Amino acid sequence: AWDRRSNKYDVVEAKGTLGSFGKDLALLRQNAKAQAGSISSVNGSPPRSNIASVARFGRSQVRVDWTDPVPDGDDLGALTFSLDEYLRAYYSPLAGLFLEAPTTSDLTGRPARVLELPDADLLVALDAAVLSGLLESHGRLEHAVRGLPDGVDLHRGHAGGDGLYVGQLSDN
Repeated sequence: AWDRRSNKYDVVEAKGTLGSFGKDLALLRQNAKAQAGSISSVNGSPPRSNIASVARFGRSQVRVDWTDPVPDGDDLGALTFSLDEYLRAYYSPLAGLFLEAPTTSDLTGRPARVLELPDADLLVALDAAVLSGLLESHGRLEHAVRGLPDGVDLHRGHAGGDGLYVGQLSDN
């Protein structure tokens, strides 16, 4: 994850299971810690943090454990990529969802493409400048993301500093 204020990265390894809290969860935790702790630098600088996240989805509860593991010596080395490559990998899975979505400025005061998911009482929006930057030439996406306002809680949801808004459709 990239922090635009510090221009540093957090290394995050996430694992999950639908199983019990037994051996499988312990093994997932161990593997996530080993993988997250094995990255020593991103684009020439140490990561801001190395986070191991393990989620367990049970019948009536969700348990999430987060750890900032101490590097264990199994250094996978340095990761090197451009900010544009990172941003494209971050946003690309979402692009197709928002291409035909209507645009509104009512949510955050900025144009955004909006998806309504009534079965989940959920509304998701992507800042229109981010989508345009993703679809256009290199450099535009970074410019669009750096120009986003900080995250803010709104009446029925939250607008993140990454240009994504998530909120409820209803007022309940």
